[in-house]
Amino acid sequence: MNRNLKSSIERRLERKDRRLANGWFITPFMVLLIPIFLGILILHFSINAESALAAIPSYLLIMVTLLYVQLTRRLVEVQNEPKISVYVRPDGDAFNLANIIIANLGQGPAYDITFKVNPDFEYIQNARFSDINLVKNGIAYLAPKQQVEFFLASYLNYKNKVPCPFSIFVIYYDSSNKRYQERFLVDISEHSGILVSDTKPLAQIAKLLGEIKTELYSLRMQLKDKKEMKPAAMHQ
Repeated sequence: MNRNLKSSIERRLERKDRRLANGWFITPFMVLLIPIFLGILILHFSINAESALAAIPSYLLIMVTLLYVQLTRRLVEVQNEPKISVYVRPDGDAFNLANIIIANLGQGPAYDITFKVNPDFEYIQNARFSDINLVKNGIAYLAPKQQVEFFLASYLNYKNKVPCPFSIFVIYYDSSNKRYQERFLVDISEHSGILVSDTKPLAQIAKLLGEIKTELYSLRMQLKDKKEMKPAAMHQ
């Protein structure tokens, strides 16, 4: 068996055991309790209506408690759900380059992320986009707020090279082995024709700091020369 497939299966089994330990059976347990409670309530009415009425608040309290447990469990699930997103954006340093971002925007980790591209296309010479290791083998683990970014194409010559748009189908799992499936439409032409500044604010700040440093150094050397000239003048 392929090592990656074997490790993937082992991770899914581990998450399944964790899901059992976390009490995923509460929902079916509640479904079973509802008819039981109704049966007991009807039986009480048939025997003694007064005692049945007195027991209703107790039954309601039990049901509300179970509902609260269920809602709390659902809240914990939402807090641990991953949310994979795939999109294109200009490179941070070279705005004429387009990068593709695979990010986990959720609050929980994503496991065994797999990708399928349609239509496939030539990424580099003699290699298609689906041949990239990351796309071909998937991502075993992506932490919350973690992302992977890599070069897709140049905005200057992407036409006839990258399909616009193309689809990326993503399948991934959460820590409870719950399966998620998403389809993302990637269209590099959306950013075509956008004008951007050649100089970024941080670069401008760095340039100004360099100029200030140069000026301070020049001023320090001038003061040094004046101090050296004073004793020579007094000597004369």
